[in-house]
Amino acid sequence: MFQRVTLSVLAMLIGASGTVVGQIRPGARISTRVVSNAPKLLVANPTALTADSAASVVIGRSMRERMTKGVGSNFSVVTREQMNEALGQYGYPSDAILPINAARVLASQLSALTSVSSTLSKQPSGQFMLVARVAPTNDNYAGMVANVAQLPGESLGDFGVKAADALVPAVKAMQDAKGCIDQQATNKAKALEAARKATKAVANHGLAELCMAQLAREAGDKADEAQHLENAVIGDPQSLVAWSALAVLTQERNDSARTVEIYQKMLAVAPTNQILRETAYKLFNRYNRPEAAMQVVEKGLEIDPANPELYDLRSNICLGNEDYPCAIAALEQVYALDSAKADTLYYAKILFAASQRPDTAKYLEWAKRGAKAFPQNTSILEGLARAYGVAGMTDSSIVVTRRLVQIDPSNTGAVNQIVKAMTESGQARQALEFAPIIKGSGDPSAQDDFAGLILVSAQLVANAETKDWPLLVALAEGALAGGTSSADRIVPANYMLGVGAYYQVADLSQRARAQKSCSLAREEEVLIGKAIPALTSAATSPNEQIASTAKQLLAPMQQERAAIPQLLQSFCK
Repeated sequence: MFQRVTLSVLAMLIGASGTVVGQIRPGARISTRVVSNAPKLLVANPTALTADSAASVVIGRSMRERMTKGVGSNFSVVTREQMNEALGQYGYPSDAILPINAARVLASQLSALTSVSSTLSKQPSGQFMLVARVAPTNDNYAGMVANVAQLPGESLGDFGVKAADALVPAVKAMQDAKGCIDQQATNKAKALEAARKATKAVANHGLAELCMAQLAREAGDKADEAQHLENAVIGDPQSLVAWSALAVLTQERNDSARTVEIYQKMLAVAPTNQILRETAYKLFNRYNRPEAAMQVVEKGLEIDPANPELYDLRSNICLGNEDYPCAIAALEQVYALDSAKADTLYYAKILFAASQRPDTAKYLEWAKRGAKAFPQNTSILEGLARAYGVAGMTDSSIVVTRRLVQIDPSNTGAVNQIVKAMTESGQARQALEFAPIIKGSGDPSAQDDFAGLILVSAQLVANAETKDWPLLVALAEGALAGGTSSADRIVPANYMLGVGAYYQVADLSQRARAQKSCSLAREEEVLIGKAIPALTSAATSPNEQIASTAKQLLAPMQQERAAIPQLLQSFCK
């Protein structure tokens, strides 16, 4: 029925206004009995907190019944039975309360081009407040919003009737408003006439005003366009299309104050729209108003302190400000209010926040929860392995990394991330267990990265005041065991291996002779076998100091190797 909108709006915002929750998929088919040829109208149960679900069903039923009587032959209201039949096909219980976006998808599959969605909340007095909106189901246009407050002593049924009555005139006027959209391209005069008829019936009818704004823009009358858009957002303050078009005009006029205000309004409508968030943040910073986004959150929470989407918006703002404790606290509120929102993106955000200047306890806590909820998700498993590493729980980190590699053997990047975390926390020796995995991957880049990570730790050992030569040898050998083929890795690793082995040999040589020990002589023989090839490689280094030192150490190693057979013959009887 609708033609494509021609306004120069931020179209990218329309397709990303939220994630559909539940099992309703676009493109699916629902079999329902057709009882009327009139266009269908779906009236969804109000979205509400779990504690108010029973009230939501009662109010929704009353709205639906009253709407059926009120709209007459203009629309065929989808009945409760039809809705429940459709919900059952998707595995939902009868009278399920769907998120608004999921309800729109349900309406679309029921061929209801117009739908009523609403949000139910409680006022401080204990009475309910309902924000109800009728709009085209695809939400690429505008509609009308009514705010209805329950009076003291008013029954839920009567409250639902009152809410429906508040919307009935706007619903009836939708046909004329749609007539403007449908005729906009073919007969502008009739389109304008239809829109004016709708606004005469209902002042500031969002869809009609939006259509007249489109006509004004096509005529080049920006002042008229702006006025109609201002009217549209009065009638439907939830229309991202109208707000976006208005923002285009205010930016053209260089009206920064109004532009910031408009983007604040849009964030309040769609706080989890990531594209909108990013656009708004950039704009706020450009206009030197970085605090504008947080003002949206604070104002919204004053009205609805249990809104998880506002806490999610707060978490993004905190992340942008690098205030990681704030981000964690906001995301924990999201979980406390609605744990169903803890999807993989949620865990990605909270694990990132906890890993910065790390909050070890939070990092491990949320990584465990994420791995339990999504046991096959490699990103979350990687986070858990790193969290164990940061907490010093090396054995657990290795266990999780093994699991990670079993799920995705090619994920060498994740393995090296774990290796990095372990080396940074002083567990480089334990990280050597992953050398065979890296070597077996056949990925030269991963092999070089692994060697580089281990060599950083080896250099720290070499530079330490108290030398741990066995550890230096182990790390140098481990770096090479990862399969690196880069001379930039091989030569330094061999140099550290050769130096470490040299000093161990020097010590063993003295003790073996003093104790006439066969075992020490054999140990010395093994180390010499490592030292001579390593020092020979290091002697080729383009670094003159390294090459010179390696050559100096190589000569005594060769002399000691020549003496080993005699030592073994004397000591090993």
